[in-house]
Amino acid sequence: IMPGTTVLFDALHDNQASGSDRSRCELIINGSLNAAGTPGAPILFTSDAPNKNFGDWYGIHVVQGDVTMSNCVVEYAMDGIRFEDSDTRFNNYALGNVTVQRCSNRGVYVTSGQYAAVTLNNFQLWTNSTGLQSDGGPVMLNGGQVSGNSGSGISAGSTLTATGTTVSQNGGGGINANPAILTGCVISQNGSGVSCGSGANVLTSCVVNGN
Repeated sequence: IMPGTTVLFDALHDNQASGSDRSRCELIINGSLNAAGTPGAPILFTSDAPNKNFGDWYGIHVVQGDVTMSNCVVEYAMDGIRFEDSDTRFNNYALGNVTVQRCSNRGVYVTSGQYAAVTLNNFQLWTNSTGLQSDGGPVMLNGGQVSGNSGSGISAGSTLTATGTTVSQNGGGGINANPAILTGCVISQNGSGVSCGSGANVLTSCVVNGN
């Protein structure tokens, strides 16, 4: 997908009546995706409705394969991007400078499994219901912001590693992880700050205030 492209999905309609939601379009990746925009010409994945609404389409589902997403915006889906591969050790993920916004469920979802590892570089997850949810796959955040989500900012059932990430102004918990390894992060003005489960939880040079 070339820089500057807008990919439109039918709102509340799926002419195949298939996939995870028979009444909504989705982009299913079972091979490879190369969506590399530029800062001046990002790639937009959005609803085709004149008046767009949260949950107009179902989202991007990464089932298997290699994925490059950079300088992209994903909006008005249910789950913006779903990483569903339970073993990513032999896949190449290059994920950076992506904004996921205005999704009715989760901005980014990661499936369960000790090998379902995903690294998100400079992701902006905002104005979704939940910013990021992992059902057990290890997630690493480098930079970026998780803010303004109506529910939780980050909910991770396994190891969350974040460096230089801002988590702020989320209606629910800022970070709920099991465990959390945070370096140079700011967690502020959320419904609650940081909730850590079992394991080696480590916060280094972080600011946690105003929650």
